[in-house]
Amino acid sequence: LQDKSPEKMSDFAVRLVGHNSFVTSLIWQPFHLDQHATKLVSSSKDFTLRFWDAQSGNCIRTGLRHKKSVTQIVWSVHNKIYSASQDCTIQVWDEVGNWVKSLQSHSHWINCLSLSTYHAVRAGFLDHQDIVNFKHDNFTEAEKSQKAIQIYQKSLKNTGKEYLASGSDDNTILLFATEDKDKAVRRYIGHVAPVNHLQFAPNGAILVSASFDKTLRIWSVFNDGCLAVLKGHVSEVYRLAFSADSKWVAFNATKDTPGAYELYSVALDGGGALLDIDGDGKVLATTDMLLILRYQLGIRGGELITNALGIGATRNTSFPVEQYLRRVLEAPSLE
Repeated sequence: LQDKSPEKMSDFAVRLVGHNSFVTSLIWQPFHLDQHATKLVSSSKDFTLRFWDAQSGNCIRTGLRHKKSVTQIVWSVHNKIYSASQDCTIQVWDEVGNWVKSLQSHSHWINCLSLSTYHAVRAGFLDHQDIVNFKHDNFTEAEKSQKAIQIYQKSLKNTGKEYLASGSDDNTILLFATEDKDKAVRRYIGHVAPVNHLQFAPNGAILVSASFDKTLRIWSVFNDGCLAVLKGHVSEVYRLAFSADSKWVAFNATKDTPGAYELYSVALDGGGALLDIDGDGKVLATTDMLLILRYQLGIRGGELITNALGIGATRNTSFPVEQYLRRVLEAPSLE
C-alpha cells in the first residue's frame, strides 16, 4: 500500500507480505461499512485468500478452502466476500476471514465474478452527478457515510436484492441471489467458448458477458434468455466496462490487433432502462424482448412489429425499429 507514487520500495506506507505466488485480485471493504479503509482482502495463485489490516499491514487470517488458483474476489454490500477459483468452486467468507459456505459449483474453472451492486460498492460516496457538479468537495464525514448508504440502497431498488454472477470455462454463467439459497437462481447458456469477463450495468438488472467465442451477450436477472448478442469481432473478447452513467460499455476486442478497442452504446437512458426498442420509456418482455426475438429469427417489416409496440412508442413503424435493432445488436467488424 502506498500514499503517493513511490520511486523506491522504502516509500511504501505499508508493505503486505504473505502470498508465495502471483496476487490475482484485491478488494476493499465497501465504504458504507468502513469509512476508514481498514480492511483489505487479496487472492493468489497460491490457492489462498489473505485478510489484511490495511493500516498495520498485518494478515488477520488466511483463507485455505480452495484447492487451485483463486481467480477473483468480490465484496458484497451485505459484508460477505466471494472467491472464485480454478477448482470450480465459489467460497463465501465473512469480513475477518471466517469461512461461511460454498455455492453451487461450475463444471470447469471459474474465471470471473460480478456483483449487481459493483458500481455502488466502487463509488462509495461518489455519485457521478455530484462529481460533475463538484458537490463532493464539500461533503463532511457524516455526509460521506450517509451518501454511501444512499448509493448502495439505490442500487438494490431495480432488482430488490443483490445478485452475484460467475463466468466459467464451461461456457456458462451462474446467477446467485447473495442473501438467498446456495444454488444458482439462473444458468445462462449461449456462449460456445469460455466466459472471460462479465459485469453488471449500474442499474443492477442487466449483465454483459465477454467470451472467447468473439461475442458479448446481454442478459437480464429477470429471465433466462439472452437479450442480445454483440457480434463482429475477429478474435476473443477479453474485458468490458460500463460507464458510471450507464450509457456506454467499452470492451477490448482482440489481442491479435494491437490497440484494437471498440466503444459501443448499449441504449441506456438516464434511468437505467436498457434495450427500450420501441422507445416508449419502458423495457417489457411483451414488447421489447419480443421485438428482439423476432429480429434474431429474421422477421422483418410489418410482421416484426405486429402487436409488439407499447403505448406511446416513439419508434412505431418497422423502419425505425429495424434501424435501431441493427445499431444495438449488430456490432461492426474490426476490419
